[in-house]
Amino acid sequence: PPPSSLQAILRMDRHCTAKARAVRVDEILDQLSLRKCEHTAIGIPGKIKGISGGEKKRLAFATEVKRGKQETDGG
Repeated sequence: PPPSSLQAILRMDRHCTAKARAVRVDEILDQLSLRKCEHTAIGIPGKIKGISGGEKKRLAFATEVKRGKQETDGG
């Protein structure tokens, strides 16, 4: 699976279709302006360059938004 979908596969309801996961990932990437770093490693501070601090914060927020939406609407 594409890297941006890996966390969606691991965290979203297993009954959610691959297409629904992909649509949700795309929505979140666009809404939180993370599209430009879609294929960038998160990185390890001081060792491996990755996404910026602001992008890390938005990614963490996106993870919770994705999970929260799933819990409130069942998918």
